[in-house]
Amino acid sequence: TRLGVAGAVGAGAVVAGSQLFDGFTQGIRDAAALEQELNVLGAQGRATSKDLDGLRKTARELGADLELPGVSSLDAARAMTALVRPLGDIQAASDGARGALQLAKVAEEDVAKSAKIAASGVKSFGLEAKETTRVADVLSRVIAVTGDSLEVIAQGFAQSASAYKDAGFSIEELAQDYVALSQAGIKGSDAGTSLRTAINRLRAPTKEVAAEMKKLGIEVYRAD
Repeated sequence: TRLGVAGAVGAGAVVAGSQLFDGFTQGIRDAAALEQELNVLGAQGRATSKDLDGLRKTARELGADLELPGVSSLDAARAMTALVRPLGDIQAASDGARGALQLAKVAEEDVAKSAKIAASGVKSFGLEAKETTRVADVLSRVIAVTGDSLEVIAQGFAQSASAYKDAGFSIEELAQDYVALSQAGIKGSDAGTSLRTAINRLRAPTKEVAAEMKKLGIEVYRAD
């Protein structure tokens, strides 16, 4: 009947209107959460109003980036907040955000936690903030090859990164050695401790080892 059709149309309109309203209010909540996170970021990075405008633009661009599916503007802002203190300033945090977000996606890990781990790799090897993506790529490959969680890998790197840097080795070389130990069943901090010990012994060998190395024409020194 006409009455039945009219009722159905009316009910459909009510549902559509309700969904539209819910979407609208969710959008308002998301925008408010983004502004709140940007305020925290601004306070930690001592940002000016102009700086905040730039950070807001970066967050929105990353949130709309098709190469970062599932990443929101709020996620991007949270990544920058996690990066600003370890990397030193808001520009560094902005430069490093993409790498941190990529790592979080691969590791299926919290954005802030992933950002802090990536920042630790950057600082440990004396890299620039823009190389956060490089660090993220290295860690992502280790995850893919070993199946270890990001947290376990980070524990290994934390134990050995400084020794590798001081000996002149790159983060890629540390990753390669970590993978070898992980595949042999030595993982996390145990792997990191083993690698650090091996590197330190190479750099300061016993008299017997040093004599044998000299015979072979091998010289190990600290890279400055």
